[in-house]
Amino acid sequence: MSSSNGEGTFEVHMSKHIANQLKNLLKGSPRGTEIVASLQRINDRLERDPWNFGEQRYHLHEARLQIRIAVVSPVAVEYGVHMDRPIVFIRTVVALAGA
Repeated sequence: MSSSNGEGTFEVHMSKHIANQLKNLLKGSPRGTEIVASLQRINDRLERDPWNFGEQRYHLHEARLQIRIAVVSPVAVEYGVHMDRPIVFIRTVVALAGA
């Protein structure tokens, strides 16, 4: 669970539904290359430092998740960071207008 430089890493999970949404988003967009680059930057940040990426929205106390939202144009992502374990759950991925 740690990278070669000693920093902790987080596991990033998404449902099949979200994965299918991403596929459809990429199929229908003339900005597919930009979207892929944005998704790669988002994933890198979620693996390395989800606590300091984006903006805190609210807590799901029973699930032990802090829900956050972040934008790396042309994509916005809502995700939950587990408060006790190094796990991130992607809740939604949305292309911004024009993407």
